[in-house]
Amino acid sequence: MRNDPVNPAVAGHSPDVSGLWPVNPARKGARAEAQSGVVLLTVVLVIVLLGVLVMQYNYLSTLDVRMAAGFRDNLEAYYLARAGISQAIALLEEDKLVDLGSGEGEEVVGNQAGGSRSEEEEDGIDSLDEDWARPQSPATLGSGTYYFMIIDEERKFNLNLLLEDAVKEIAAAREGLAGGESAEEEDESEKKKEGDKEKRKQKERAEKEEKKENDREEDDKEDEEIEIDDESTEYLALKLLLEKIRALADAADGIDPFAKALFDTPKGTMDAIVDWFEEDEGSDPDGISRSGPMETIGELALIKDMTRTWLMGAPGREEIEIEKEESELQLIDPWARKPFPGLRGYLTVYGDGKVNINTASREVLEVMLQDDNDDQMTLAGDIIDAREELPFQAIEDINNDEFLSEEMQDKFLEHFKVQSEYFTILSEGRVGETTARVRAVVQRRKNRIVVCYWRFEGR
Repeated sequence: MRNDPVNPAVAGHSPDVSGLWPVNPARKGARAEAQSGVVLLTVVLVIVLLGVLVMQYNYLSTLDVRMAAGFRDNLEAYYLARAGISQAIALLEEDKLVDLGSGEGEEVVGNQAGGSRSEEEEDGIDSLDEDWARPQSPATLGSGTYYFMIIDEERKFNLNLLLEDAVKEIAAAREGLAGGESAEEEDESEKKKEGDKEKRKQKERAEKEEKKENDREEDDKEDEEIEIDDESTEYLALKLLLEKIRALADAADGIDPFAKALFDTPKGTMDAIVDWFEEDEGSDPDGISRSGPMETIGELALIKDMTRTWLMGAPGREEIEIEKEESELQLIDPWARKPFPGLRGYLTVYGDGKVNINTASREVLEVMLQDDNDDQMTLAGDIIDAREELPFQAIEDINNDEFLSEEMQDKFLEHFKVQSEYFTILSEGRVGETTARVRAVVQRRKNRIVVCYWRFEGR
């Protein structure tokens, strides 16, 4: 078998200069084009990937910047709202100082008879004509603004009046929590006068025994079953007030009819409130109750069938009245929606149970003055007309009216006063489109103001 080499000329190929087999030019061009296409596709994919990464980074950076700006604005708006609370407290303190400083040797004019001022008058009065009760103008601070409103809590009906002695017990408890300076000063002076350690030890032992006895009495009171007298004056007054609130809701706009159906005034709501105060032993096994006096008005949200509309009103967010410029044209809109203040606008759990006659609403005056012999609606209107001319300086002066029955005069002395101690402050801070609202209830004492309730109500 021959193994002769193949002749290149016979095969149709000519050797290249290197002596290797030659490559087809067409195949070489196709391979080069394929390689360049892969490279181009790779470059395009890398560019797209880099673009996506850049866009994602830009989005996350922008989001972080917006979140940081939002957090900054929220925090600034919150502190602006707190600044409004502080200014409102300063306004209340200023009003108290003015009342205490103007009580020397003045005579009462207008609605009241002249003469020397009583202890009630020397402490001053609180009325809707004072600076704290008027709409406040917005204040600019830093890059935002804040505005606030002060509401007299003692212009409302105290729900804890349904329980006997509950108002006094809560007032005493709040006095203790606020830190009774007078008691501390007396103890300190006694220690300095005694100068005897043995006597102090004896006193401490006696106080401990007394405290144990008081604790036992309180435990006995807690064990007693809470019952509300449905024939009491306070019960009937609250029932009548709920009827009036329902009538206001029927006249208002924007309230869901289904919510009105749930709020079955007076029977359904009265029963639910009474069940909240008393031990809940009804048919509902999962029912809860306070079984004692209310600490905040927000507890009404926990009673059966209570809706946000009935508690907060409509619209649910209270509008803070702002002082308008005199040059601004004010027109009466006949199509304006009628707001509904809700139960929170008429009910409270703060104070000694007496209502400030200079600030109370017409509805509260009517229910507190209900009597068989006098027309409480006419009397409430006369009181509002009289206090608009000049606020009442003392409750005793109203009783000089010879047309009032003795029973009605007793009602004035028992249920009304001319000063207020508890106030709700609504303050709102605003930075751009960001707002923050704070609600606080404060007790104004003779020497300082104590914050009893604080709530951040969101934005």
